[in-house]
Amino acid sequence: MTFMVDMHIHTTAGSADSNLRPPVLRQRTSDLGIPAVMITEHFRVWNELETFELAADTGLTVFRGMEWNTELGHILVIGVERYRPELRAAADLRRHVLECGGLMIAAHPFRHAFDPIQALWKAHKNSDVSVEAACEHPVFALVDAIEVLNGASTERENELAAQVAVRLGLPGVGGSDAHYAEDVGRAVTLLDHPVADERALIEALRAGHCRAARGPAASHSIHASG
Repeated sequence: MTFMVDMHIHTTAGSADSNLRPPVLRQRTSDLGIPAVMITEHFRVWNELETFELAADTGLTVFRGMEWNTELGHILVIGVERYRPELRAAADLRRHVLECGGLMIAAHPFRHAFDPIQALWKAHKNSDVSVEAACEHPVFALVDAIEVLNGASTERENELAAQVAVRLGLPGVGGSDAHYAEDVGRAVTLLDHPVADERALIEALRAGHCRAARGPAASHSIHASG
């Protein structure tokens, strides 16, 4: 039996650009039949009390993650207890995450990759967006998985991420990148078996027991390519 997780969620409890209040998130997941979410605020990791309060009386499984901003782009981190603002270099973050027994996922790695002005992913200063060139991006040497289906990315951006994941043999995951209630459930990760905590989630992802999929709100997603 597969287990659905929306692995990329931002709320007003930790992301200044989000309009999604935790109680609204709780109701939205219930309405959509989503059994689990991972909270990935921009500059903090939820504490266990917040997680307990969100899950209380609902059966919702809540994983604590974070979206970390680095010079190589945004990286979803699982297994780290708190934000360390001095860790802005992806290589330094990698060392810290490994020390914590955590896991790193390249988040929407090709957002704006096809925009010649805003190509944020081109940290290695390469304008080539072929699969071969994309695989050479240095972030992929530091992560354990790739977000291949992001609810706020275009079809073309997601497809390139999926091709890179296959080429590099890295697990692919999905998440809505929700900042509003209507975003929740646009893209999800399907795990081979239910997991109850971050440690089990890390093990499942590391073993590749997962796949990205369009979620129950996908009819309002994924952006068409420009």
